[in-house]
Amino acid sequence: MRNTLIKSMIAALVLISWTTTSFADVTIKIRLREGRQPAHEMLIRIKGTRQRNDFPTNKKAPEFAWVYHCEKKEILGINYTKKQYFTNFLGESMTPSQAMAFGENQLGASPPQKLVTHGGRIMQTVTVTDTGERREMFGFTARHLKTRVVWNANPSCNQTTLRQETDGWYIDLLHGMECSPDLSGLWNYGYAAPSSKCDEHFEKHKYEFLSKQVGDARFGFPLLLTRTVYGDRGEPLVNNEEVLELSTAELDASLFEVPATFTKIEPNNNRSLFGRLFSFANRWGK
Repeated sequence: MRNTLIKSMIAALVLISWTTTSFADVTIKIRLREGRQPAHEMLIRIKGTRQRNDFPTNKKAPEFAWVYHCEKKEILGINYTKKQYFTNFLGESMTPSQAMAFGENQLGASPPQKLVTHGGRIMQTVTVTDTGERREMFGFTARHLKTRVVWNANPSCNQTTLRQETDGWYIDLLHGMECSPDLSGLWNYGYAAPSSKCDEHFEKHKYEFLSKQVGDARFGFPLLLTRTVYGDRGEPLVNNEEVLELSTAELDASLFEVPATFTKIEPNNNRSLFGRLFSFANRWGK
């Protein structure tokens, strides 16, 4: 992937800075609403180089958390309902449809891959605009940014152009969210493209995924965000995210460890299944 060397150098510098810089612990409670579905909440907690994301539960979903051990370059999936957990290395490679869902491999540099002949290419273009507006939120100065993301496939698979638009207010938290190499607080979950009738086609023909950004506006962490996604039919799906609480109270280190009585299991060998589970967590347990 392009700029791999530059990204690797940045990541190395970040790891060095983590060992020499002390950040306050952070707890963030977020309310999320997808379309007409009932609103639900998620909880993000960060302590040093570790992060924990807790997701809502219901009758169909287990009590689940993702825990990032950035200093070890690993991520833990913890199922509190079944008292089980599994471990994956950050940088796990993705299929084209997973890449479309999460943006350009946000988990870090991928391990070396065998030479692959691609049957097509998916280009993600992110256009970022800083409106220049500022406001105070939770004691921070928030920036008003807008984005437009489009996914173009070549060959096109006879699909309507998938696109997404966001309107949000962002702040600097001085943390590398989800092991991001951006200490300004880039929330690195990517741009979730809608499911497409062409997903299976992209995977079958091993489409290459590329990404580029237009505009140099700095993101950060969104305190208030509206995301509108347009799928194959062009119908909009509107999602809203709002931070309800932001605290810097000290956190117990045990929150970022697996309970001693839990059983370790191996990740499912079916990569797409892991991708779906990752999607479940990263997209708020929907």
